[in-house]
This record gives sequence, structure tokens and C-alpha cells, in this order.
Amino acid sequence: MASLNVSYTSSRLSPSVPFSLLSYSKKERRIIFPNTNISPPQLQHQALGKTRAPALSAAMAGSVKEVLPPALDSTSEPPLVFDGTTRLYISYTCPYAQRVWITRNCKGLQDKIKLVPIDLQNRPDWYKEKVYPANKVPSLEHNNGVKGESLDLIKYIDSHFEGPSLFPHVRFGENALTLFYWHHICK
Repeated sequence: MASLNVSYTSSRLSPSVPFSLLSYSKKERRIIFPNTNISPPQLQHQALGKTRAPALSAAMAGSVKEVLPPALDSTSEPPLVFDGTTRLYISYTCPYAQRVWITRNCKGLQDKIKLVPIDLQNRPDWYKEKVYPANKVPSLEHNNGVKGESLDLIKYIDSHFEGPSLFPHVRFGENALTLFYWHHICK
């Protein structure tokens, strides 16, 4: 099974973030993204909404830096829903939301898909009522509709937005193999 191992190095020790990609052949490939300074305490403070310092939200997007917004809770005002803005509702700590967030960043869509972090411990009522009745993250608001489920969102973002394709092109007759892959290997 393919996996993505991500390790952050303190900015005091190294000015880059190493990524390790383990492929089917079990060969390890290391990709270094230069000019990337991230320290784990800084990321933790940002995820908890304690600071709004700029941080790299995805190393694969090059040198795009993004200010992570604070997580919205039950006391927060809801964003304008269905106003034409594409929004990705996430939780900074949810692994399912993180993989959709990574997909957004790998395709370089930081300017096109706005992040809306939700505090899952103090979840706003308006999220279930106005945005996503399943009341889970991640969810994507796009074209006056809301979609959920991380694997479905990854495929949706890959097929409906510009940027490098994250999946190989499937020829006619290979759909059964693709379905087998998604349902048995990725889950």
C-alpha cells in the first residue's frame, strides 16, 4: 500500500521540510522543499488558534504561504453560505480533513478554495443546520452544493479543478480495478 510519511524538521536545524514517499516497490524517495521554515510548536499554536503567524500549509505547493484562520466554534458567526465562494470545512486535527487539505494544496488551489476550520470540541450549530447536515468534516461547498467524505472530495477536487492530476488517467475497462483500489486499499 502506498503511503505518505511527512516529517517536519525544526527550522533551527534545517531550512527545509523533508517528505518521504513510500511507493509500491518499497523504495523510499525523499523530496526536499527549500526555503520552508516550520517548527512543530508554531504549527500547534496555529492549529489551536493561539497565533495567526504565517505558515506553510503545504510544502508541495511551492513557496505559497498561508495564514491559517482560527477555528470557528459555537460562538462564531457563520460565513455567508452559497455566495459563490468555494470553501473547504476542516478541522486541523482530523486526519480525514487533512488529506483533502493536502489535495487542495498539492493542486495549488489555496487561492481558489478557502479554508474554514471548525472546532470539533465546540462545534457551531449553524454548521449542521446551514452547511452539512451530516455534521462531519471535511466538507466542500462548491457550485451551490456541499459534498462530504474525504475520498470522494479528493476525487472531486482532482477532477473539477485545474492543476496537476493526482490520479492516473483510467482507460475504458479499467474502472473495476479503480473501484477495487479505492474500496479495498485506500480505506
